[in-house]
Amino acid sequence: MDPSGGNQQQAQADMILKWKALFEAKHPGVTIEYSYVAFDQLDSKLIAAATAKTGPDIVICNGGSTANLAVAGVLADMSAGWGTFADAKQFPDGVIHKVDGKIYSVQPYVNLLGLYYNKDILDQLKLTPPTTQAELESAMAAAKAAGFEGMAIGGTPDGVGDFHSYPWYTSAGFDYSKPDVAKLTAGLQTAANWIKNGWVSKEASTWGNDQAYQHWVAGGVLFMQGGNWNLTNTAANAKFKWGTTALPLSSTGGIYLGGEAVAVGAFAKDPTLAMAFATDGALTTDGGLASLKVGSIPSRTDLASAPEVKADANIAGFIAEVAQFGANYPPSAIKPDSVNQQVVVSGQAWSSVLAGGDPAAAAATMMTALQPLLAS
Repeated sequence: MDPSGGNQQQAQADMILKWKALFEAKHPGVTIEYSYVAFDQLDSKLIAAATAKTGPDIVICNGGSTANLAVAGVLADMSAGWGTFADAKQFPDGVIHKVDGKIYSVQPYVNLLGLYYNKDILDQLKLTPPTTQAELESAMAAAKAAGFEGMAIGGTPDGVGDFHSYPWYTSAGFDYSKPDVAKLTAGLQTAANWIKNGWVSKEASTWGNDQAYQHWVAGGVLFMQGGNWNLTNTAANAKFKWGTTALPLSSTGGIYLGGEAVAVGAFAKDPTLAMAFATDGALTTDGGLASLKVGSIPSRTDLASAPEVKADANIAGFIAEVAQFGANYPPSAIKPDSVNQQVVVSGQAWSSVLAGGDPAAAAATMMTALQPLLAS
């Protein structure tokens, strides 16, 4: 994130400048100096610095990179500081990144998937937003019978497919820490049924997030599995009444929590003060609310009742998901240096089934490829 807004992301700049101001107000005489590194270069530069026994006091990085950076010696253990943070209980496990039981970063905000619906179609069908998978599929069946499509969803054989498949793998009981081919098959069978019944187009196997969104926002599709990042564009572009709700998952369901995290650098000159940037800045109530202007969802569970959050009903479902379904990305059961491979393995299985492939075969292939990527 560029604090100057030079990357045409002024809202992001405003957010991290807010974190800086909050911290500096509580620590007179201490000044935060941001140093911007392009996202695609950040991890490699941090690892190179750590190899030379140096690095920043504070790191703002992709939460999903935490394990890799911790193993490379970039990040410090934050467990002691977290243990004395009075508001630690406001943050669900899904935003706290651990390696070998030690805390190395925490996300002040998240980006995650939810369920968008075309309210005009829902009203025409005399239905309400679904709260279970059975209700979701019944609504899609009714939509198809009325001449509409059931749902738009991402399905490319990469990180998009991995993110979009994870809620349905886990809702069927699949767990990367205890991989079971029968449960994985059941998760993939969910998508196979959608395709077989004509509720989801086979073209979804080639859709990234943007393509799925464009297909839904054009009208004629009842649901979309999409991220909170679509809220602003939908408000500006949708020509129909719409709304959002939580994905109707089972009690085992999980939704990856993407977004940046704050961490203490392994070579911080004053680790306690560096930790205070998180607890007195980024992770405060005001620090969390600052993420709303970026279009992200605050991690703090107590902000669900904040006036700024209640003012937008379409945020409510995403807020509820963070505590109920929020899951660490990537799964801790995957070796830090194998995450990129795992993403492709999962995405390929999902994409193949959306294209009409056999879920049992896809599950077997995924399980074989997954075994060497597991941490234990």
